[in-house]
Amino acid sequence: MQQFTTLFDSFIPVFTAPSFLHFQTLMVSLWCLPLLTGGRMSLVRVWAVSGVSQHWDALLRFVRSYVWEQDELARCLTLCVLERVKARLPRTEDGRRLLLIGVDETGDEHPSAKKMFGVSRHHHHSARVGQSKYRKGHCWVTLSILTDVSEEYVRSFAIHIALYIARKSCPPATYQSKRELATEMLNKLEQWVGWQYQIVVVGDGYYACRAWIAEQREKQRRVVTRLRSDARLYELPPSKRRKGRGRPKTYGKKICLWRRALTDQKFEAEQEILVYGRKHAVRLRKMVCVWRGLEEPVSVVIVKGIGKKPVYLLDTDGEASAVETLHFYGARHAVEQPYEDLKCDGGLGHYLGRTEQGVRRFAQLCVTSHTLLRLIEIVPEMRGALAEVKEPWRKRLEHLTMGQLRTAISKLMLEEHERSGNFFNFDVQARDANNAEAERARRRKAA
Repeated sequence: MQQFTTLFDSFIPVFTAPSFLHFQTLMVSLWCLPLLTGGRMSLVRVWAVSGVSQHWDALLRFVRSYVWEQDELARCLTLCVLERVKARLPRTEDGRRLLLIGVDETGDEHPSAKKMFGVSRHHHHSARVGQSKYRKGHCWVTLSILTDVSEEYVRSFAIHIALYIARKSCPPATYQSKRELATEMLNKLEQWVGWQYQIVVVGDGYYACRAWIAEQREKQRRVVTRLRSDARLYELPPSKRRKGRGRPKTYGKKICLWRRALTDQKFEAEQEILVYGRKHAVRLRKMVCVWRGLEEPVSVVIVKGIGKKPVYLLDTDGEASAVETLHFYGARHAVEQPYEDLKCDGGLGHYLGRTEQGVRRFAQLCVTSHTLLRLIEIVPEMRGALAEVKEPWRKRLEHLTMGQLRTAISKLMLEEHERSGNFFNFDVQARDANNAEAERARRRKAA
C-alpha cells in the first residue's frame, strides 16, 4: 500500500498531523472497506479495523469540527489531477490547454431523514411508471475534469461538489440556484488553475440559459450545451444596409431548427465519429447565428445519426468545428457512471452525520477518494503494482472499472493484514517516522 499512499502527499498542507492520519484512513476505507468487512460502512467500523485513534469519536470530530477547509481540499485535489492529466487535454491554436469541465447534478434519497441537514424535496427526472416524480434527499452540483475526449473511453475526474437546497427548504436570503452554485465553483476553479488553461464548460440542456451563458462569456469561458428545437435563433444581420431611414438591423432571417434539419443537402458528408464510447455514422450541419437575448453570435450544430431525432448543440465559440463541438458535448456523458459509483460504493449516499459542516465535508471527502482511486488507473507505476483481478467472463478492456480497482486494492490490504495484523498501518508508519526524526535529533545533538 505504500506506493499508493504517495497520492496523499499533495494534501499535507490542508491538515494537521492527527487530521492527516484520519484523512488517509478514511480515503482507503472509502476505497474498499465494504469489500473487506461487508455491510454498510460506518465510522465505528473504520475505527475498529484501522486503530488510528483511541476512540471512534475522533474520526467523527475529523468530519464535523476539526480545523480544515473544504475549498482548500478541493484546490489541492484539482492541482493533483491536473499534474497527472494535463498531457491528455486538448490544446488551442495558441498552445493553451483546454480544460473541459463537466457540470452536472446528482441526487441521493433519504426518505426518513428528518434531522439531517440539507435534505429537501427534489424533482425526480428518471422516475419510472408508477413512481413518484419527487423524492426527498440531497441534491449535489459537481464539477468534473474530462480527459481523452476524442478517444474510445472518456475519463471523468470529479474535483468539487456543492449542496443544492430547494427554495422551500431554506431561508430566502441564503437560497442559491444550481447555476449560481456552478458559477461560484467555476470562479474558484479559475483562481486555482490560472491563465494557462482555457476553461470550457460542458453542461446539459439545463445550462442553456441565456443569462447564465452571458455571464460565462463575460469571464472568458466557453460554453457547450444542448439547445431546444424551439430556440429563437436568427441569421446574422446583413453587413451592408440600403440607403434610407432607420437604424441597421439587429437580426437577420428567423431560423427554424427542425425545418433546417430536413434539408439533407445542406449537411456535411456522413462520417464515423466516436460518441458515448461507440461509433456513430453522423451528419453535421453548423450555423453561426444570433440567439435572441445574447449580444454576440453563437455556433449551432445540428446532429443527425444519434437517436431517432436530430440533436441541436450550442457552442459559444463560433470558430470551432462541428466535430469538435460534438466531441466536447459527447464527453459530458462520462460523468454519469462515476456518480453511480459514488452513491453505491463511494459513500456519497451513506452519510454518517447530521450537521451542516459534516454533510458538506463528507461529500468532498467522498469525491476526493473516488478521484484518487481513478488516478491510480492512469499512473503506470501504480497500475503495475495493483494485484491481478481474474474475471474471465468480462470482456478485456484497456481501462479498469471502479469495481476492479477496489477489488485489487482490497487484495493488497488483506496481504498487509496477514503481515502486520492491521489493514492500514498508518499509525505505525506515523509513529516510526516520529521516532526516526527524534533519533536523528538526538544524534545531531550528540555529535
